[in-house]
Amino acid sequence: MTSRSSIAPLLIVLASLSFVPAPCIGTGKVVIVEPAQADPPERLAAREIRRYLYLRTDALVPIVGGNAELSADADQIIVATPRPMEGGLVKSLIPPGMRKVIEAGELARQKGLAIVAGTQRRHQAKYRQNAHAVTQGAIGRITGGRVWWCGGGSSNPPRRESGWSDAEYLVRNWYRFSMMSGDHIVEQHCHNLDVANWFIGRPPVQALGFGGRARRQGGNQYDFFSVDLDYGDDVIVHSMCRQVKGCFTRVSEQFVGTEG
Repeated sequence: MTSRSSIAPLLIVLASLSFVPAPCIGTGKVVIVEPAQADPPERLAAREIRRYLYLRTDALVPIVGGNAELSADADQIIVATPRPMEGGLVKSLIPPGMRKVIEAGELARQKGLAIVAGTQRRHQAKYRQNAHAVTQGAIGRITGGRVWWCGGGSSNPPRRESGWSDAEYLVRNWYRFSMMSGDHIVEQHCHNLDVANWFIGRPPVQALGFGGRARRQGGNQYDFFSVDLDYGDDVIVHSMCRQVKGCFTRVSEQFVGTEG
């Protein structure tokens, strides 16, 4: 097992990006910067950030090396691994024209913050408070519930460039193919499902549901899923997730117990 101290955390430095509107993404006003000699984790992190932005804005943000010359008004996302160096990490990564850079690692240490991984709800204070209340009997024994992740999603077809092999095509468009991503019930809705497992205290013993496609172009993703999860002891939770633009959205969980 790898020891905790041997894992070098990645720093993601946001330069004036917090309030950049979505239309600016993909216009050259936002770029992802990785070190000139990026190692595999840094390259992977840069591409995951680009994937995240693409899925939510339909725009491919360019990735450039740390020695690239950028426009003076470009907002930059810097991805790098901390390395001992005189003057700190970011000093050697700042491309010409950058307006403002925050050294994220040092700032995080000052604020007592950390980077966490895994299912996101388990790190949120309100969820942790509710989970504690449930374990203390606030609503009695959970008898059922509903979990939703219903929102928008990109319907653009997968992109393929000349020279890509089938394997590269699948890897670069992994989100679009269920054999690569597990579909959005795994890639996104898993957080709601984890809340149900967490609050009930166990995983379901069986599931019955359906899904379908209405808007997707290319790939083999579904647009929606609807599943009844049987946790045994007459506890049924309905799971619903959807990625279709222009529809009612809801991302939440609801549980009913013997006491409320």
